[in-house]
Amino acid sequence: MAFVTGRTPPEFEACYGKAMVDDLFRPLGFCFAEFTDDGPVFCHAYFGNWLKVWPKDILRGMKPVLERLREMEEYFVFASADEDIEGSDVLIRWFKGVKTDKRCDTGPIYLVDLRDTKI
Repeated sequence: MAFVTGRTPPEFEACYGKAMVDDLFRPLGFCFAEFTDDGPVFCHAYFGNWLKVWPKDILRGMKPVLERLREMEEYFVFASADEDIEGSDVLIRWFKGVKTDKRCDTGPIYLVDLRDTKI
C-alpha cells in the first residue's frame, strides 16, 4: 500500500488480501480487508489505471478476498473513496456502496453489503 499510494498501511497482522504485481513482483495494485479492534471491516483497493486496462482480471482477483469475508460472515464492510486519487469511487459505486455521513482522512466513507455485490 505504501509503495503504490504513498500512504501508511495498517498493521500486517490485521489484514487479509491480495496484491497485483508486475513481472518483477513490484506492486501495481491491491485489495485487502483490514480488521479493526472495534469491529468494522474496512476494505482497501487500488488499481490505478490498470482497472481500465484489465477490469475483468482485477475483479476476478478481488473475488477470493470478498468470498473469504463472506465465509467469515462479514457481510458489511466500509470503504473510502480517496479524494486524492481520481476515480477511486468507481469500484465503490460498482459494488453498490452507500455513502455514509462519516469521513476519514482521505475522503467519504461508504458502506458495502457483500451479499449484494456482483462478484
